Amino acid sequence: MKLIAPNNIFSTIFYLSLPEKNRPELILKESSLVTQELLMTKDALAIIPSLDLINHKDLLVSSKIAFSFSGLLSNAYLYYSKSDQEFKSLLLKGC
Repeated sequence: MKLIAPNNIFSTIFYLSLPEKNRPELILKESSLVTQELLMTKDALAIIPSLDLINHKDLLVSSKIAFSFSGLLSNAYLYYSKSDQEFKSLLLKGC
């Protein structure tokens, strides 16, 4: 099994949270190319932009897991300069 995901910090955090023995092969792509890669790959899961479902109604969507962002994270990612290579702390919250 393969997991195709956008090349961003959220996908990486999700992937690293999976038990190591159960991690699928990870394929990172630009967000706009994830769905295209999924359509060309057999036996794969993907984290796709939700608007891609409008053009690909035949894709099977999980009823168990989904990612949703609100506020500032909904349309943007956080970028850091090269001088900011270390995090002293990181807080993740969910509901």
